[in-house]
Amino acid sequence: MNVKGEIAIAILKLIKSKHPAYYNEWIKSLPISSKETFINYISPTGWYPADEAVIVPVQIMSHIIFKDDKTGAWQSGRFNARMRYNRISLFFSKFVLTGYVIKKGIHLFKRSFEHSEIIIAEKKKKHVKLHITKLSNHDPVFENWFAGWMEQSLEIAGCKNIIITIPLSINGGDKLTEILISWK
Repeated sequence: MNVKGEIAIAILKLIKSKHPAYYNEWIKSLPISSKETFINYISPTGWYPADEAVIVPVQIMSHIIFKDDKTGAWQSGRFNARMRYNRISLFFSKFVLTGYVIKKGIHLFKRSFEHSEIIIAEKKKKHVKLHITKLSNHDPVFENWFAGWMEQSLEIAGCKNIIITIPLSINGGDKLTEILISWK
């Protein structure tokens, strides 16, 4: 599975801007293939192997900075959302409807993670159920990255009390990943 370079760029920028004290330790801990990706130019639109550009770097970041498996992926998704919305102005994004944010998230996931499929399984007022039905690399990094991206995007759009859960996971052996999102 390949991922778009913009995902790797967000990981690099997150570490350099929010956790600079850990940058050297992180870069030294990366395997050679990942290290080469991050010390060279990363094209935002180029495709990179998921293991080298996202999974391993996020797992190492999670352990070094957050001391767990999930937080690094979640924070990377949140940071990527901030980068994306900064391009269109955080002021303007306060007027974006939640339906737009959800559709944008689905589009981004499909566009950024090769051979993936995500659909809206159920949509109600202030609640949505998403299903990732196809994901060629079954690592929880992708599910948590997307959940973090959605959380930050909904916050930017003005939603409050956002709750995101992942009760079913392809990674855990389920037929699909189910992401439940609610907000006020």
